[in-house]
Amino acid sequence: MHDEVLELLMDLEATPEQFNCPFLYTSSRLGTATLELDEPGTTLTPLFDTILGTIPPPKATEAGPFQMLISTLDYSSILGGSGSGASSGAGACRGYGRVTGHRRAGSCGRRRI
Repeated sequence: MHDEVLELLMDLEATPEQFNCPFLYTSSRLGTATLELDEPGTTLTPLFDTILGTIPPPKATEAGPFQMLISTLDYSSILGGSGSGASSGAGACRGYGRVTGHRRAGSCGRRRI
């Protein structure tokens, strides 16, 4: 299995950093993960430990204005318009605050969180 994944990475022209990624063997049905194929996993702890130890935390800061890229817009007759997306990590979002929305065309509008 390991060799097949490495071949796939070569076919996809992976970078050297991607080749040095950790390999884990998991079972979503059993809810287990292990670093060694010969040792059956008992929990998902190895997966979570690997994620926390490998992926750097976001470079978030509360300084400056809150920034968010809206990816989905929706409308409800009860709640009105709503948007969801990803925060850029800048600023802090506080409930019931006010934000300014900038449209692609250049217009702006005040909104409530």
